Amino acid sequence: MTGLPDYNYQEFFRVEKLLRDVGYSVVNPASIGVRDGWEWRDYMTQSLMMLLTRDVDAVVTLDGWERSKGASLEVYVARALGMDVVSTHELLRR
Repeated sequence: MTGLPDYNYQEFFRVEKLLRDVGYSVVNPASIGVRDGWEWRDYMTQSLMMLLTRDVDAVVTLDGWERSKGASLEVYVARALGMDVVSTHELLRR
């Protein structure tokens, strides 16, 4: 999200809607929004808490996630915990 126009919110919410429309329950880190005084670490802490404390079974990646330090961290944690990591395209083909 960092460094992308409008933090790539449009794509996060577009994919969330697609996934919900086919029946998935979605925890979207973009729902955190922009918070005054927050830095990258604050957003990542909140995002990882969402990943760890909610009933999350998988992480769904957006195109280009490999270039994101935050997404790479989320994928690393998910894999370390034995969660599925799947691309948006792969998941929607199922």
